[in-house]
Amino acid sequence: MVSDVPVGTMCSGGLDSSAVTAISSKIVDQIDSYCIRVPYQGYDESHFAKEVSQFTHTTHHELNFDLEEAGGLLNSLIWLHDEPLRHPNSIPIYQISKLARERVTVLLSGEGADELFGGYGVYFNVKTAMNLNKLPTIFLKLLLGYAHQKNRPGQPILGGLQKDAGSILIHLRSAANPILMKNLMRLPDIRLSDRKNIVTECIERAEGDLINAMLFYDQRTHLCTLLDRQDKMCMGASIESRVPLLDVKLFNFINSLPSNIKTERGNKKKLFRSAMKGKLPDNILNRPKYPFGVPLERYFIDSKQNHLIINKIFNESVLVKKNIVDPKFLGSLIRKFLNGNNIHADLIWNFVNLELWYRIFISKEIIQSEFIL
Repeated sequence: MVSDVPVGTMCSGGLDSSAVTAISSKIVDQIDSYCIRVPYQGYDESHFAKEVSQFTHTTHHELNFDLEEAGGLLNSLIWLHDEPLRHPNSIPIYQISKLARERVTVLLSGEGADELFGGYGVYFNVKTAMNLNKLPTIFLKLLLGYAHQKNRPGQPILGGLQKDAGSILIHLRSAANPILMKNLMRLPDIRLSDRKNIVTECIERAEGDLINAMLFYDQRTHLCTLLDRQDKMCMGASIESRVPLLDVKLFNFINSLPSNIKTERGNKKKLFRSAMKGKLPDNILNRPKYPFGVPLERYFIDSKQNHLIINKIFNESVLVKKNIVDPKFLGSLIRKFLNGNNIHADLIWNFVNLELWYRIFISKEIIQSEFIL
């Protein structure tokens, strides 16, 4: 909260950002809170954000997410990020930052609480995958095929197919399985040596607590990409983003605790919820977790512009021309996706971003003068 310029909060209405908003509102007399409304069932948290604002007496600002505007920003934000946008919610974060810059220069975010206190279902898939690992391989492969038929990625089953704890943790966090990636990418091998070194260190540090090992692994990998995205999208709008829940002393203390104190299946982030009791309304404390962002099938299919983007990119793919990606396999994934099979939506998003990044930075077919920041 120490700043020579006005400070606001990102307040989606979820536990983490609501907690940051509630605590900061006690420190200063008046603070602005910001929310983006994504108008899809299971994604729209704006009514929760308004309730938090009323409870904490912030000056609240809401922005409606627009698919066509988001599509128009994609090239610009890839350029701003210097990399493909791994996280689709990079776009709404930039849009919130741009709105907030009209009144504030610093935004506080609740980023990092999930990876610190255990807010994702993946942490509880560790035990499931370890149990599945005891079953015959042929049965697990059949089970994975059935999950794919039902339009589910089946990450716990994929984890269960691995030979050791480290590989289980890596594959629980993967967007696709190695066989699929070898069919898609014309590479001699999928190298995981760096990830294996990281996960080995995390398992040793956790001393047998595999949920903690997964938390530590996420902090070394997934969280780093979130913070990188947060910083670049905010700075692109001339906003400084701060993440108070990752304060070094708090971070080290929470990491020193056994995982069953921090979180449990059916009561994720239970320690954090307990700490915030009385500081937030009960329905905010106990509400289900919503994904922050836009469902990718909506992004690419509901929007005429974005629907055209994915087909145009595929038909004119530089990655295909450079023999980096297999066109037949990629085409089959895209057709399934556009016909309603969302199992590889994350992979399609990554392909589109990799393709645009390549055109901006490598082949330089997209020039900076086209950007609309």
